[in-house]
Amino acid sequence: MNGRMARKGRPKIKKACPATLDMLAAVREVCDLVHQNLKSAHGNRDLHDDKVLGVLLCAFFEPSCRSLRTLDQLSAVPGVTELLESERLPRSTLSDALVRFDTEPLPEVLRMLQRKLPELKQADPVLGGLTQAIVAGDGSTLHMIGEIAWALQRHNAHAKPPKIDSHAKLHLQMDVRRCTPRKLQITGKGNSNEQTVLGQNLEPQTIYLLDRGYCGFDLLNRILDITSHFVLRMKKDWTFRPQQAQPLSEQDKRLDIRSDELGFVGKAEADLSASNRRDHEPPAQLLRRVTIWDPKNQKLVILLTDLLDVEVKVIAYLYRCRWLIELFFRWLKITAGFAHLLSHSAAGVTVQMYVAMIGTLLIHLHTGMPASKYSFFALQMVFSGQASYADMLPGVLRLERERMLAKARLARIKAEKLKTA
Repeated sequence: MNGRMARKGRPKIKKACPATLDMLAAVREVCDLVHQNLKSAHGNRDLHDDKVLGVLLCAFFEPSCRSLRTLDQLSAVPGVTELLESERLPRSTLSDALVRFDTEPLPEVLRMLQRKLPELKQADPVLGGLTQAIVAGDGSTLHMIGEIAWALQRHNAHAKPPKIDSHAKLHLQMDVRRCTPRKLQITGKGNSNEQTVLGQNLEPQTIYLLDRGYCGFDLLNRILDITSHFVLRMKKDWTFRPQQAQPLSEQDKRLDIRSDELGFVGKAEADLSASNRRDHEPPAQLLRRVTIWDPKNQKLVILLTDLLDVEVKVIAYLYRCRWLIELFFRWLKITAGFAHLLSHSAAGVTVQMYVAMIGTLLIHLHTGMPASKYSFFALQMVFSGQASYADMLPGVLRLERERMLAKARLARIKAEKLKTA
């Protein structure tokens, strides 16, 4: 071997893992939905988009399938070949198909799956008094190698030699009650402003949970105009003119809530000069500022909302629920492996993100319960190839039941303490 060590060959996918086999019937139903809504085909007339989506969804449940090469191998294993009605989908054909993929029917597929979700048997007791939909919104960056024409670009001067880094933006909305994705959009150069994208996808009678990146007077006015609501972290350069201080109970104080005030939001002093004016006026209606203490980071968190008749502890709890979307991004990129993009085309990136969202909904439909820290753990076990959903489901159901019983028991204890106080 001329002194060289032999390169160890990469293991090939010769059979589908138990998770993939468990989900084949559900994947087939999704492919049928796409086929009914889309008749376009790739240049090779035998390769329709529903087949491409089918192999991508199978790969979602396959822990070792994270490249076009392994997708090629997966398409040739028993079970998947019957789904695709083909012996094999070569990676060159898959690469070309991702570029040409028509993503237009995918939002409707996502909505149809959402309508099939079961009603949660155990409602969150803290949010039980709210009738509106509760949606967490945020964005995440998807990095790509090389200079991609449609993507956002940044000059990396620290690289040797200096290079251009490209990335796309994933804009996501998540249903807080069901812990499942609700809407998504991929943007690139020229249209990636988070406030603009969310403003184009608002719905009435919804409470939006947002971080400071979404703080803009135009967006707040749009949310209020359609009879929706917001809970967001207030920008440091905004002013608040308090009109009335709301009393705090002992329970509120124990929850690290420092103040609850009604008033009007306004512009910072720097924005009053003619040379530095904001484009949009702040909301004219009475708003609410809630200040809570973050013991972990040792700092105050200032929230702004238009929900005036909701208990202050619920406002604080609502904002904490926003972290669900951060956990989902972390799971998506690290555990599920979607930080690695199969295609750098706009259509290819979009379909891959829809695969992640559809796959998550299929898990919910398959198990009958939303995502949680226990179901996320189960997903990690499945994706690592250590277990199937059938193996993990009984344990997850038991832990979920114990969690809900513990929460109900704690709520009863708190209620008894309040009665005797």
